[in-house]
Amino acid sequence: MLWWDSFYEHLMYNGVSKSLYMELRPRVSEENRKAMRYAAFITAMFGAILTVLSLSGMLRTWVFPAYLFLFVTSSVFLVIHNLYKPKTLWGSYLLSYGQCLCLLTFGLLNGTVFAPSPASNGTIFIVLILVYTFLVIDTPLRQDLTIIIFTMIYICMVHIFKEPVTYYLDTANSICVALIAIASNWLYSKRSMLAQADKHYIELEKNIDGLTGLYTKQAARVIIDNYMRKGTEGYYAIIDIDNFKNVNDTYGHDYGDDVLKKVSRCIRSMCRAQDVPARFGGDEFTVYMVGGSKEQVEQISETFRENLQNAFHGEKLSVTCSIGAAPAKPTDTFDNFFKTADHCLYSSKRDGKDRYKVAD
Repeated sequence: MLWWDSFYEHLMYNGVSKSLYMELRPRVSEENRKAMRYAAFITAMFGAILTVLSLSGMLRTWVFPAYLFLFVTSSVFLVIHNLYKPKTLWGSYLLSYGQCLCLLTFGLLNGTVFAPSPASNGTIFIVLILVYTFLVIDTPLRQDLTIIIFTMIYICMVHIFKEPVTYYLDTANSICVALIAIASNWLYSKRSMLAQADKHYIELEKNIDGLTGLYTKQAARVIIDNYMRKGTEGYYAIIDIDNFKNVNDTYGHDYGDDVLKKVSRCIRSMCRAQDVPARFGGDEFTVYMVGGSKEQVEQISETFRENLQNAFHGEKLSVTCSIGAAPAKPTDTFDNFFKTADHCLYSSKRDGKDRYKVAD
């Protein structure tokens, strides 16, 4: 990769590939939301304390409007975080950036218009510029532009509201810290994105079966429990490959793995986005189907059998599956409807295999 390609990749995608960046955006957005919620609580608390101190006369009363601005804006964002969760990525980014811009605006006001005196240095704004790069995980393009724009505004404002000596000192300090913040952002943004990638893939390995791409048994149980808590009804099906041991013994484990992959693809093809397909273990699979009726589950099971026949048409052997399904109601327990589905699966096996049975 040429240096300008590497530069562009870092500038636009935090030093990772575009595809990985797009994959990680939902996770990063959620991490930003959590961080900004804590930041809103802390700044609202400090804003309240500083507002009271300035009104009591312990601080210069002239700084009161800046502290009140910090308290009010932080409190508003704290309420928003607790009552509203953005439904889109851009909504989440706008919420995070809106909070950061209010925080930097407080620094501008505190260091210029409402500074304790024209001779005082704007320390708070300079500190906030440096802290800002660690509040939000985002591309250097947006963060560096924000730093540059606010630093330029600050320099213009200190020229208006500060004494000449203080103006030159604040200008030099703000430019120096802005450059440090930009350099820190270039290093931190890539490291933070790679850390999120590591967490992402660790969770994938924990929740997704590596061979079939379906949920693991543990991950499926957590998702189903969440459905149960929400009062969602559905059907729980257990799918078992018939005579799979003979497949491994006759054609080897590599071919057995190919069979598992094909069966899992057939299972995914019959599932909707809200359903929960999982590899329960070995050659046994499960599917939690949200909603539906007994007739619909029977139709889906029949369609799955037909798809399975087509998938193995012309192969070394025909592969069939037996299915047992049971209604999953929030008033019931997981163990109960699992046992019912397992009993139906046993009945399908006993009655000749390559068939399904759905409990009432």
